[in-house]
Formats: sequence, structure tokens, C-alpha cells
Amino acid sequence: MPIFEFYCPDNNRLYTFFARNAEQAARIPLCPDNPGFGMERYPPIGKPVAGS
Repeated sequence: MPIFEFYCPDNNRLYTFFARNAEQAARIPLCPDNPGFGMERYPPIGKPVAGS
């Protein structure tokens, strides 16, 4: 059961979420601090990471 990280650019915070199944792993969660804020996977898939 994997743990995923998501970044909220609206409040500049990183969140960790536990996925119990594949359906939860595929879903992008709402921001815990403000459900109106958008979240994105971290590190972003397809974007190069600094130093790599």
C-alpha cells in the first residue's frame, strides 16, 4: 500500500496521502487545508527534477 505526495501550489505545502487501493492511488485528493485549492502530484510526472 503506497504513500503518495501531493503539492498544493496555492498554499505552497506538501501533503502525504496513504492509498489503500489502486482507485485511491489514481485519484488526486482535495487540499486538506482548503478543498477549493488545487493539488498536483509531487514530484510532477514528466517534468525533470533538479539535479537529475
